[in-house]
Amino acid sequence: MTLDHLDTLLQKQKYLCGLCYCQLTVDTASADRVNNKIGHIDSNILVSCSKCNTARKGMSLKGFCYKKLLEFNSDRLVRGGKLCKKIIGYDANALYLWALGNEMPCGRLTTIEAYDGIVEDIIADKIFGFLECDILTPDHLKDYFSEMTLILKNTLIDCADEIVIGHHMYKYNEERKQSRAKPARKLIGSYFGEKILIYAPLLKWYISHGLNISKTYCFIKASTHKAFDPFMEAVSNARREGNADKSKAMIAEMMKLVGNSAFGRSGMNNEQAQRGQVAKFDRPTPGLFKEEWRGNAMVSLSSKNYICYLPDDEHKVKVSAKGIQQGRGRNVDVLNPDGFETVRFQDQKKWFDGFKIASHNPNSWQMDLAFWEKRPILTAININSRLGNAKLLLNKTAATVLAALKAFVHLHTVDILASDNGSEFMSYNNEPGDHGTMGKIERFNKTLKQRLTKKNVSQEDYTIAYYRCYRKL
Repeated sequence: MTLDHLDTLLQKQKYLCGLCYCQLTVDTASADRVNNKIGHIDSNILVSCSKCNTARKGMSLKGFCYKKLLEFNSDRLVRGGKLCKKIIGYDANALYLWALGNEMPCGRLTTIEAYDGIVEDIIADKIFGFLECDILTPDHLKDYFSEMTLILKNTLIDCADEIVIGHHMYKYNEERKQSRAKPARKLIGSYFGEKILIYAPLLKWYISHGLNISKTYCFIKASTHKAFDPFMEAVSNARREGNADKSKAMIAEMMKLVGNSAFGRSGMNNEQAQRGQVAKFDRPTPGLFKEEWRGNAMVSLSSKNYICYLPDDEHKVKVSAKGIQQGRGRNVDVLNPDGFETVRFQDQKKWFDGFKIASHNPNSWQMDLAFWEKRPILTAININSRLGNAKLLLNKTAATVLAALKAFVHLHTVDILASDNGSEFMSYNNEPGDHGTMGKIERFNKTLKQRLTKKNVSQEDYTIAYYRCYRKL
């Protein structure tokens, strides 16, 4: 063992203990052996603190490091029935049902002027709705909330302003030259907000955590009601019963799909999909439709599909369609004015007692993977009829899941097939960080969705909402 080698080790370890990473001093530094059966030679030396050197004794280096890791994570690990005192993460999917069961603004919304004491009335639950106000974080709490600021708002980010984006990102953006980022509105976290609408329960949470309201403008008043509480209770109770009673495990897994089927639909604004624009020239602008033909009517189904016709007594009825099969009599019931109007405007909503879920498509399925005694099961449920399907799988490999999907699509009429982001289907299909394989899976999912919805493209667009017919004025 040489002094030069010890100096080199200390510099590599940045004068920290190689086992517990505490700061080394003249009094605590010691030379420990990696292999206790070999002497103190340069290739068998680890610089550690005297406390770790003494505590290790005859333990192997790997075993001692594992012991120190358990000690370090003693208040972070949940084992042996120990109460978890620190939350370091949460499952967003699990929070969705909880959020659905909370109080929601219902009834007719009315705007009233802000008055003295309106904040106190909100805290006392005398009024419910949204308050437009100025809010800020006190200086003594800015350090506490520095990792995640509480006030979220949409604001314009000017990439040409070094003060806004910082020196590092400004320099990076300037180096991109022609590909520089342009100013855009982004959702950001901030220490303050001016004239922003804040939901009453969130406002109460802000105030209880020390934030100050400097000015109030107006209040949007609403009635409070737990609109989806029965739905949340039914799904949650069924899943708890499945955990307690194994004979009800499959019912619990199916109810999980029922809960997932509401995700994204309850917050969808169908009115946005019902407003279309007709562009006169073919411009690569998303959401605009190129005018291929002008007549009495032109109905746009999506950006790549449309039907237009000219029912005129003086001219022959002309039907032009793009993206819809016309050969061999396909879609002949749609490719005419009368047939198209019949299919176009028919009401296909279905309501079911209990959950009151409305759907524009009777063949919408929710899919997930369940486990029965460690065996994967491909489960699917029709969100309208509650018809369930379960297929026992040998494993979760891509080939097995794909074969089960093919059999399922062949057996049932499927127009919409959804899952909770497909995370379970990716876990064993590719290695972590294998972006190439993940990209193939995503492309497969998109292709599968296109194939399943193509048969219904003359009635629905990709957002499962209907466009209106634009008449010539």
